[in-house]
Amino acid sequence: MITGVVGQLTEVTELAAIVRLGGGTPPDPGVAMGFSRPGPLAVATSEGTPGVSLEVLIPAFLVPIMRERIGSPVTFLTHCYFEGVGQGASFVPKLLGFLTSQHRDFFFLLTSVSGIGNRKALRIMAQPPAAIAAWLLDGNIKGLRSLPEVGAKVAELMVAELKSKVGPFLSVDERGPDESGPAGAGQDAAGSPADRAGGGSARRAALAPTLPRSTRPPAVEQAIAALVSLGETRGDAERKIDLVLDRAGGGDRPPLDSVDAILASVFRQANG
Repeated sequence: MITGVVGQLTEVTELAAIVRLGGGTPPDPGVAMGFSRPGPLAVATSEGTPGVSLEVLIPAFLVPIMRERIGSPVTFLTHCYFEGVGQGASFVPKLLGFLTSQHRDFFFLLTSVSGIGNRKALRIMAQPPAAIAAWLLDGNIKGLRSLPEVGAKVAELMVAELKSKVGPFLSVDERGPDESGPAGAGQDAAGSPADRAGGGSARRAALAPTLPRSTRPPAVEQAIAALVSLGETRGDAERKIDLVLDRAGGGDRPPLDSVDAILASVFRQANG
């Protein structure tokens, strides 16, 4: 069982990252890569670039983040499954990749809903888990329907089955200032609509006993964890994030209050 992948990110497609395992030289961007077989394990055949590359399917919200990291080291926590082809006549192994265990756990939560398979769950994760979790908690059908492949019936089913299970994935705004935990992406600093209307207090009180504390905002902790999984030391990750946070929010620049926004700013800073 493959539980993790470490290598160089060489390409990002619509819903997959190509990760080159150790050894060999990076492929020339101008040379088309050929692969010996379909599936997650593919032997590179382009001249001068011996080695093995893996196709890792990733959640949709990670695609733009990973595109900023092409050519850099990357680490994915993985889940392997077999996908039927030819009406089940044969099966092809597929490898799914996540930056954090929390992203992976949220994926498993989605696939527990009837009718949501592995690929559909990856497409549904077009927003960070904390944002989707907040919609589920609030019963926000409109927000859920904005996700790919989620219609009214699927959204209602997701709320019915998952509303009581999303506590560990909520952002600090849904949990309250004293119940910070490891979840954290994508919530506005003012909180969810329900919180602004005063409806979040009861939910936070109910969730508080089981939520661990954190010394940093959840979005910052998640961004640090993401950079560490990409090969940074924790100290370097903290310094890079502190730098962009210090520069954010001044003048016309909006504050960085989501994982995606923080990481995008770090990558822009690194690229000059």
